[in-house]
Amino acid sequence: AGLNVPTIALFGPTASSRWAPIGDQHTVIQAPKLCPCTGHTHVCLEKNRCIDSISVDHVFGIVQEQNKTPPAPHTHSNWMHSA
Repeated sequence: AGLNVPTIALFGPTASSRWAPIGDQHTVIQAPKLCPCTGHTHVCLEKNRCIDSISVDHVFGIVQEQNKTPPAPHTHSNWMHSA
């Protein structure tokens, strides 16, 4: 993300609102709201449950979607997807 390369960032128990890469070329996938950690890893007792709730098929679908068209600078934002 820091090199301006389009990134798909996965967030399980951590808060994407705090740690997500900045810019329209990046896509963030956040674990569903059912994750009991509420964005705070220090209170999470089931860290893998949150990240595991993001399916491979969901991520792969986003990769395929992004590869359909060449990246254009500052187009519409794909910023937030929920798993």
